Amino acid sequence: MGYAVNHGFDIHINKELFRKRLNGKKFKEFYEELVMEWDLDITYPSFMNLLDNQVRWLLVYAYPVAKKCGVPIEELFVYVPIPKRDDFVKVQTNGHVGSSS
Repeated sequence: MGYAVNHGFDIHINKELFRKRLNGKKFKEFYEELVMEWDLDITYPSFMNLLDNQVRWLLVYAYPVAKKCGVPIEELFVYVPIPKRDDFVKVQTNGHVGSSS
């Protein structure tokens, strides 16, 4: 079973810039060319999850996308701060930590 990694930031693709760099290509066409040129092992649905920022970008995917778009990686991908959250919140109730029962 996996575990969640909670960093204080995430990296998202700049969709507006990405769309501009497609030069009229459909996402599917871009995906097919990318997979063939870079010998990537990623399904189209997984690629679309990346484009929708539903999953975290890995450098192994971000680098080829940036190269194919002809854009420096630091321009195509943007830093997105994520508010810190406490994984273990202790609630004090009647002088005790935990539930009131």
